[in-house]
Amino acid sequence: MSDFYKLVRIFSFLSRELVAGARKKGVTKFSDSLHDLNFILTNIIPSSPKVKATSTTPATPAVKQQIDLYMIDDVKFAKLIAGEAHKFFLASMISLERSRQFQQHNIAWQVVEHYYAAYYAVHYLMRVAGYSLTNIDDAAIKAMMRSNVAGSTSVQSGLSTMLFSDDCVFVTLTKNEKGGGSHKEAWAIWVTILTELIDQCKSDDIEYSSLEIELKQHMSFVKINDQKFNPSEIRAEVNYQFKGQSWCFEDDTNGKIATIQSSIADDSFSLTGTDDKILKLINNNKLIINLARDFFKKSNDEYSQGICRSLRNQFRSKISTLP
Repeated sequence: MSDFYKLVRIFSFLSRELVAGARKKGVTKFSDSLHDLNFILTNIIPSSPKVKATSTTPATPAVKQQIDLYMIDDVKFAKLIAGEAHKFFLASMISLERSRQFQQHNIAWQVVEHYYAAYYAVHYLMRVAGYSLTNIDDAAIKAMMRSNVAGSTSVQSGLSTMLFSDDCVFVTLTKNEKGGGSHKEAWAIWVTILTELIDQCKSDDIEYSSLEIELKQHMSFVKINDQKFNPSEIRAEVNYQFKGQSWCFEDDTNGKIATIQSSIADDSFSLTGTDDKILKLINNNKLIINLARDFFKKSNDEYSQGICRSLRNQFRSKISTLP
């Protein structure tokens, strides 16, 4: 991507400064620390199923449970999110390093590790950009209900998508549908972020026109429909269905080994020029991984007292892919 520095720039417009520049990281997850946060539960919208139309009543769409919090401990909340985010970033870099450990006649696990490098990078980037996936269990519900001023007491547990404001004060938790899983929900959030990035491009058509085209190409690869996403689908094909000529017992694997390994080893990428599903996955992975690495480096440069700098100093001798 020729305009990659521009992508880092417009992504920074979406970033939450309290998360990206946090001086300390939380050591526990947000959902496990609700009992230690000062907030007010201001609103609950209970879930309701879809109702089909009848001869006398119109159809009613399904409603997802939504919980709104007013976060008084905004800095402490951001520290917890930053802790989660940067664990995912380090996991991404370790997975990238593992994907580059070549095994003769076997590229399947290199491809799977490269997928996870991108998947973990998405988790890092989403948290920096004001999103998260969090499991709301019974203990978390109990902690939220202690400050409930909304009146309603009907709350269901489960995996939820979290959106929080630029200042980390307004937090909304929307319960996800059963059967989605963290991979599907993570890629759905990534598509939402891509939509926001494309909208940022539209603010200056001359400056960002080519970047907008490339982001649309990337999104067209990632999203099959609202329920399916190519990265996780291709990863599953390789991992569970033994497809893609990446296992040594598949036909024509030997002809792909050098090409796949060379692509994984190189940070540069192109979103066009190949119809091979594995190569397309790797190239689109690299857009995400490179954005995470470059944004981490940008945060390291901009926040001299931030956790990016301390993490880099702590792990750069252990993780070769760390920027």
